Amino acid sequence: MVVQMNTIPLFSITIAYIIGIVMGRYIHIGLGWIYGICLVIVCLSIVFSRGKNYLLLLTTMAIGCLFYSMDSQLLPANHISHFINYKGTIIGNIIDYPQIYSNRTQFTIEAESVGGIKTCGKVQVGLAWMDNRFEYGDKVLLVGMIRQPFSLKNPDGFDFGQYLAHQKILVVCCIQGDNQIKRIGRGRVNPIMAFSVMIKNRAVKSIYQLLPQPQSSFLDGVILGNRTSLPKNIQKWFADTGTLHILAVSGMNVALVVITFFFFFRLFGISKKLAYLLNIPIIIIFCLVTGCVPSVLRASLMAILFLISRNLLDRDISIYHVIGLAALICLVPCPQMVFDLSFQLSFLAVLGIVYLTPFISEKLLFFLPRWLALIIATTLGAQLATTPLLSCSFHKMSLISLASNAIVVPLVGLITPLGLISFGLNIISYKLAWLIAYLNYLLITLLLICVEFFASIPYACIPVSSPSFLDIAIYYLVLITISLASKIGWRNVVLICLIAANLFLWEQVVLSRDKAGLTATFFDIKKGSVAYLEFENNKRMLINIDTKEGDMEQVVLPFLQAKGLRMINVVIGDTGALDKEIKIGLRFGENIPSGRITGCGNAPIFINPMGIQIDHGRVRFLFPISPLSKEGSGLFGYQLDPSKGKQVILNVPTIKIARTLENKTDAKIMIISRGCKWQGDKDSRILSIKEGGAVIITTDGEDMRIKRYEL
Repeated sequence: MVVQMNTIPLFSITIAYIIGIVMGRYIHIGLGWIYGICLVIVCLSIVFSRGKNYLLLLTTMAIGCLFYSMDSQLLPANHISHFINYKGTIIGNIIDYPQIYSNRTQFTIEAESVGGIKTCGKVQVGLAWMDNRFEYGDKVLLVGMIRQPFSLKNPDGFDFGQYLAHQKILVVCCIQGDNQIKRIGRGRVNPIMAFSVMIKNRAVKSIYQLLPQPQSSFLDGVILGNRTSLPKNIQKWFADTGTLHILAVSGMNVALVVITFFFFFRLFGISKKLAYLLNIPIIIIFCLVTGCVPSVLRASLMAILFLISRNLLDRDISIYHVIGLAALICLVPCPQMVFDLSFQLSFLAVLGIVYLTPFISEKLLFFLPRWLALIIATTLGAQLATTPLLSCSFHKMSLISLASNAIVVPLVGLITPLGLISFGLNIISYKLAWLIAYLNYLLITLLLICVEFFASIPYACIPVSSPSFLDIAIYYLVLITISLASKIGWRNVVLICLIAANLFLWEQVVLSRDKAGLTATFFDIKKGSVAYLEFENNKRMLINIDTKEGDMEQVVLPFLQAKGLRMINVVIGDTGALDKEIKIGLRFGENIPSGRITGCGNAPIFINPMGIQIDHGRVRFLFPISPLSKEGSGLFGYQLDPSKGKQVILNVPTIKIARTLENKTDAKIMIISRGCKWQGDKDSRILSIKEGGAVIITTDGEDMRIKRYEL
């Protein structure tokens, strides 16, 4: 029997709650006003709720908005976020499994005191070296500075601060020396968490003891979700073939754990009902072992709800109610989790599987065996549901994911249980565990060979630009319409698809940006400076001055990929990792010639070893590129053509150099790449990238529009 609700399905309530959270983030009003609005809506709902479900949805939206505002604004008076920029001693307990990398160590502590003052709140601690001395439950004393999480403020950039805020971590502390941290004892520990950490330590030790590299790192990623030691080229294979999801512990892993332990319990003659119920603590421990990441938390909650409803309540429950309840359990204590990419992908994927798989498999059964049709339909359902989000986040699409998943998923279905069995046997007998591990070694090797083969196929993965909000709405409208074809008829499907196609064309023709003019983007970079210029003839230019390869890969490349770019016409300076992803036209490295550059069409661009001059109408961009830190260098003798009434935009690293060149260049706007130390009142002509984020300037040759990008 399917449980029916007398009012609105729980899934609809969850959607309303999520909408309320989104409103709470983007509609900035005081907490008192939000509380008052919620109170009014709740009163109206109580008085007029009979048969009017929209009032219940409004109430849920208001509660979601209120919970988000309370979670993000209400902090205890002694919360550690009030001690930002404090430098001194911090005492706290390690509350997670320390992540050890080749050149650093990272863990989270729950602060107890700062400089002798009792406090609370989480701190992410980073050690500048590899250190395996610390473990969950250790009480540590740190000597360092409490800071806000550092985030570069760029278009399509990763917001590290927001990522930590989803985990309720608002401050970080970086430790540079071994003498700045020490273990002073054991703090309070959760027995279940301590047991989970012990299981994880033994599992990791067993995996790397039984298997060589890279097979051991792969199994570590599949079972425990830790792929930090897996070589980057192998991770790229999985990303390009659309199989990266198997390295992120999710619902498939939880299902395989449940199946493995179910048959294990049945071997001892335990009844089916009891075997399923005994899986509940196993699921909880597995969730804790993998770090309670949103995808595992969602799958674990859904599995537990199903096991309870079918074995304790003897009732079937709607899958949509289960999805809604699982989401609410995640979001009520931590509303900010809704903005976590892992949470979004996990729930979209399961919705795609539940909603689209029956429709797709029904069509595939006409010419494919049932098992293959189910694998393809499940993969296609999850992929179709998550494509817009993946395009926004990773700017690429795999064209062979159906074929690769048809081979990889069944192999993972064998590898995961064998990995669990080898771990269990290793406690009893190393030889028995080695035999199972050797079989697993062969399967993993076969899987890696297959993934490498699929990744080597030309155009296996293509770059895509980030879709707009209207693009995403049109996409889901068409997707849902096609899936409802049997109910609404194909004539209506064609009509709706034609309307969607016209909306898309209208967006491209009418709402697209005016391409006339020049747009210059000055990035927020750790060191050096990078500027990207797009001309009206669709020619593109990139100027890199002393920027490291890591920043080019982490900041500039995602920006270019989000635009769907495959070529840059002119590059001045080092390209770093761009060469592997973006085609380069003209390239100028260390030996920069003098003269006019013609690679960007008719745009007047002049270059010499000391600087670059770009003219567009009455607007001129100047980029000094001689040694920037030596006052006696040729920089300060930097001379280009007189401005002749032009509006000059000057890009330099420091305010000192800006002041030196201000009169020589007659600059109207000065963009400072590094820190800006003000002396006296701030100058409206000076734009500090470190203070306000990336600067985007658009000009038609006469007027300028300046936009600051702030996360």
